[in-house]
Amino acid sequence: MRRLIATGSVKDIYRWQNDSSVGPLLEFQFSDRYSVFDWGAMPQAISGKGECLGWIAALLFERCERAGISTHYQGVVNSEGQHFQHSGLLKGQLAGIVVQEVAIVPPVWDEVRGEWSYEQNSSESALQPRAKLIPLEVVFRHALTSGSSLLERRPEFRAGQVFDEPYIEFFTKLEPRDRFLTDEQARVLSGLSSEELAALRAQTARVAKLLQTWFAEVGLRLIDGKLEWAMTQDRRLILVDAIGPDELRLETASGVEISKEVFRRFFRGTSWFERVREVKREIDLQGRDDPHWQKRVTLRPPLLPRQLIDRFVESLRVLVHGLAEREIFPGTSPRIAEQALSQHDPLALQHGRVLLIGSGGREHALAWKILQSAQVSELVWFGNEATIPAIEALEREFPQKVIVRWNAAEFTREALASKAREADVNLAVIGPDQFLAEGWTNALEAQGVSVFGPTQEAARLEWSKSFAKEVMQAAQVPTAQAWQFSSFEDGDFILSSLDFSRPWVVKADGLALGKGVQICRTRHEAREFASFWLKQGQAVIVEEFLEGVESSWFAICDGKHCALLDPARDYKTLHEAGYGPNTGGMGAMSPLADLPRGFSDQVRSQVFEPVLQEMAKRGTPYSGVLYAGLMVSPQGFWVLEFNARFGDPEAQVLLPRVSGDLVPWLRASSLGRLGAFPTQVPSTDDVAVYVVAAAPGYPSAVEKGAEIAGLKGLERGAGFCAGVQVHQGKAVVSGGRVFGVLGRGRTFSEARVRAYSRLDTVRFEKMHYRMDIGLEPQDSTLKQPLVVLASGRGSNFVALAQACVHPLFPGKIVALFSNRSQAPALIRAQELGIRSASFSSEAEMAEAILAQAPRAVILAGYMKVLSREFLQRMRDAGISVLNIHPSLLPEFKGLQAYEQAWKAGRSETGVSVHEVIEALDAGPVLGQSRFSIADCQSLEEVEARGLAIEHELYPRVIARQLSRALTQRDCERAGEPEVAQQIKSPSADAFQEALTVPSDFKGKSS
Repeated sequence: MRRLIATGSVKDIYRWQNDSSVGPLLEFQFSDRYSVFDWGAMPQAISGKGECLGWIAALLFERCERAGISTHYQGVVNSEGQHFQHSGLLKGQLAGIVVQEVAIVPPVWDEVRGEWSYEQNSSESALQPRAKLIPLEVVFRHALTSGSSLLERRPEFRAGQVFDEPYIEFFTKLEPRDRFLTDEQARVLSGLSSEELAALRAQTARVAKLLQTWFAEVGLRLIDGKLEWAMTQDRRLILVDAIGPDELRLETASGVEISKEVFRRFFRGTSWFERVREVKREIDLQGRDDPHWQKRVTLRPPLLPRQLIDRFVESLRVLVHGLAEREIFPGTSPRIAEQALSQHDPLALQHGRVLLIGSGGREHALAWKILQSAQVSELVWFGNEATIPAIEALEREFPQKVIVRWNAAEFTREALASKAREADVNLAVIGPDQFLAEGWTNALEAQGVSVFGPTQEAARLEWSKSFAKEVMQAAQVPTAQAWQFSSFEDGDFILSSLDFSRPWVVKADGLALGKGVQICRTRHEAREFASFWLKQGQAVIVEEFLEGVESSWFAICDGKHCALLDPARDYKTLHEAGYGPNTGGMGAMSPLADLPRGFSDQVRSQVFEPVLQEMAKRGTPYSGVLYAGLMVSPQGFWVLEFNARFGDPEAQVLLPRVSGDLVPWLRASSLGRLGAFPTQVPSTDDVAVYVVAAAPGYPSAVEKGAEIAGLKGLERGAGFCAGVQVHQGKAVVSGGRVFGVLGRGRTFSEARVRAYSRLDTVRFEKMHYRMDIGLEPQDSTLKQPLVVLASGRGSNFVALAQACVHPLFPGKIVALFSNRSQAPALIRAQELGIRSASFSSEAEMAEAILAQAPRAVILAGYMKVLSREFLQRMRDAGISVLNIHPSLLPEFKGLQAYEQAWKAGRSETGVSVHEVIEALDAGPVLGQSRFSIADCQSLEEVEARGLAIEHELYPRVIARQLSRALTQRDCERAGEPEVAQQIKSPSADAFQEALTVPSDFKGKSS
């Protein structure tokens, strides 16, 4: 017979030779040349690669045979031509593998039809082969990478998505360029029956899962790959061709690829690569393939660096050792292999040293993600003492990396820049807005240090809201109508002209630590807030109030190009459902399922790209990460604000979900080279929920010093430290937002359970956190039914009804019942479209309530004591009964509580929300608000002040109780009864303290 000498691919035959050996055997001799790239032949030999690929193919074929997968593998051959049935018996150096011969019937170009013809002709093979190649390339995917062609065919998928079962597609194999085929096209082209094509798919899935398991055993993640099959004369499938990094995409735990991609990255950006792309475009325009297109390139490709070649081959040798479970290449270094595929890159870090600036939870998340990079050997963290607990945790997780702290108190901006240059820092990453506004990027770049973060001039998008408005208007970015003023006189004029029948948003123009925005419902409130910031020397912006659901968008930018991350949602207010003062952020979730299809592309084209163009036009190109806060409604979207850095806490849900190495993206941003990167930063397919634990008093006067228990439970990406210091060997509270816990899962319910279960193990006294982080607006179970009982005008009912309109308020009023047929509250319910009815019998009312199956019964001025029988029926049905009382219980129970406090000469009183039990006003207190009445001139003034507090406190406590119930339900469903019980029964002191409202509280904000 004739022996076929090939390079590892059935398609790429180099020469035929006569051979007298008996039997249809094909010898694959593995050369040191890659034969096929998506965009052209590998232009340079890689010494040592061929032998490694031969070993990998042999070892994987042998594993397939042991698993019952028929293949064409027949053994290995050494350099002296000796044949061995098993690679473990090999004597000498591997030269190739031996396989059964497979007939290859290539397609012919049909000039008339303008397509390739696959008409099978028996005369085309005189060898009478045992098997014939199926002209299909069968591609399987365990996960999706950015830039995958599948994303174009299936827009509902997204980069980073992971498949429970391998996703399988068919492509042509023998044409000059592969093309996608539908199942029907694949069946017709291959000549297989529907049953045989289904068998081919099933066998591919089985091999794909086996390969995934085998590579996982040696510490590698298999992302995708392609297999080739042949059909024997008795219609059996056999696996053919070689298996290995030529046909598979492998990734180390830190995201470093072992595939052809390492060489593609080297050639990207070269003139040779650009010429290859140009030739490809020319061929596409001509409408047909050219098998000899490489000759049209004419340019000589650049040589690969020797260091890259050596390290790539080293990584292949490590893989061979793992699959063979024995040492085949003595002296191989796994450490060198791990670093192999990143250090050659033009974007690589020469010294592996990154400087991180900042001290919060965002910076802890950045440090954790940066240290995962194979490029990074040392992290220099420029921060205060709050970074010490985080550094200790990172040292335990990354013992092979060097982490040092430069004390922020010891350096000026210029001193840090000089020290960074002297220390050969390759990349500086700036976290907080203050450093950007003060020009630390400018100082570092002046010393030749690459910086991920905008210059002071570009960061003006954040530190001047009026400038951001100006840019948005020039770039035609949708945003709210706004007015600006910098004097009390102008402010009075503008505020006097506004119609306060609807809310207005008042903002400080500059940086305000997350506290410079307030929704004002009265002119007096707007004047007070504006005056405060005018006295601080800041200008003030007043803009129209927009309704909808907020979302946070982040794009990595290099001045011209941008790559978007998955969107996130942060929770700004201290309490659930938008209640309480604004904070730096009490939690976050990502991604978002309540956005329209294709919305990401819309945000890119209508927000980020126009802003980048406008900033470049102004001579202040923007590089770094740019945040856009969006308000989205069915009528459209508007940009609320820009930030010049990763959000906190959004970074804590986004960075863990970034698939692979983040450092090349940061480096490309700093060097203006994002153009070669995808427009979407790839993300994992899971979801993430991050819950912040805050100190008592936050965001006002914070109580510090409490000891934190269980902090080590936050290691390995389970959470991130912010306001934590080490005092006398113990972790203690040192800031308002103390730490946050991260939960990840397939669903938000699963992720929420994991986050809140961690809060059960990491705790400190009087710890406060929101219970609604991760609840989705589109979740049908979010809006839990409520029934209101009212006897009078029902002002608290109206306040609750208004609160229920909020997309994230976890309740809805399904009915209002009264014991008085003429109660004004009945009319208000009818006006709001809420079912209403009156009952003379308590038993009839109970039946009506039970028919609604509410989560809770809310008393809003219900002027009748509920009977023991009624309350017992509610308890038996699992329905809570809540009431609001105008005093700080247990003081002044019963009627006229405000009057009792007034007559008693109290300087302050308050409001309590409590569960209703048989004893009068004696049920467990769920929340209280205290307010001063010392300056009140009449009882009416006391009552008016108290009523305003009631309208805020009652919906807020109800929102927390409903959110608590949802989280408890999720924990019980997930088999976490202990966590569910902890959520159900928190300590009374911590819960009451968490809900206490400061005396200067101004009302609801968003």
